[in-house]
Amino acid sequence: MAENRSRPLLRTHIRGSYLAVMSKLKMIPEETRDAPMNKSRAICGILSLIVCLAAAPGLAQDTPVYGDAQEMAYEGYLRQVLQTPLTVNFKETPLSDVLAHVEKQLGLQMVVDYRALEELGITTDSEVSFECEKLAARDVLELILEGNDLSWVNKQVLFITTKEKADTHVVVRIYPVADIVTITNGDKGTTWLDYDSLSEVIQTTIAPSTWEEVGGPGSIAALPGSGAIVFNQTREVHEQVEWLLRSLRDARDAQGLPVYDFRLALKQDRLRTLEFEQASQVQLQALQQAAPRGPVVVEPWQLPRSHE
Repeated sequence: MAENRSRPLLRTHIRGSYLAVMSKLKMIPEETRDAPMNKSRAICGILSLIVCLAAAPGLAQDTPVYGDAQEMAYEGYLRQVLQTPLTVNFKETPLSDVLAHVEKQLGLQMVVDYRALEELGITTDSEVSFECEKLAARDVLELILEGNDLSWVNKQVLFITTKEKADTHVVVRIYPVADIVTITNGDKGTTWLDYDSLSEVIQTTIAPSTWEEVGGPGSIAALPGSGAIVFNQTREVHEQVEWLLRSLRDARDAQGLPVYDFRLALKQDRLRTLEFEQASQVQLQALQQAAPRGPVVVEPWQLPRSHE
């Protein structure tokens, strides 16, 4: 399924889920959509998805995340449904039958990437023996899939593919982190934005082998003017990033540490940048005036250092 990168970036909560459901509702023929019973069912579906999204861990408002509205609305719905406890008892059951059973129990649409499975010699005829009682559907599904070198990704259906292919399926997320990266020096009264420390913590503690610096598919970049960090990563890594950011905020609040003003840090950061550029220009002019003739070669150590 091709990704549509022209969709707007919206805050992931009720508005995103409402737009996602309404867009699909508009695809229904008008005469069917306007029937009283179908209208009632559609409204119930919209309200159900809104509630699911609002309650989904990691996508709740205490961990703000921005991204493709429809894709993230379905992600929130998936997370909620996959919390459903399941009791299963599979004994040498074909994988296809196992998936069909779970799909029916959860009411989810699952699509199998048969081409990717065939490339690795995996078939849905593989027998599965698995037993559990009241285990979250997410854990049931992932344990069964991992046993067959499979995983799943969100393509607005639960798309089952090989672990290798799932590890290359990356999506963009934008995380506001101004309250985490704003640092202040009380003695000097200076405030600045420390994106580097947060980026280092994330890349060294969460799936270290998946980042582009070591040859992985994931990337991370800061947007200083917006107080946000942009990730292009897999579903699993995004979930861990959301957990980490939420935990950092909880740890800060538990210690009673203040939340500093991001706008002040941004203003001071711009002033330091301007001062550095002006100082560099003055230094360069002085060196040019002192030179007897010809162009001046300025070594990096001859220019003033930027604020660290």
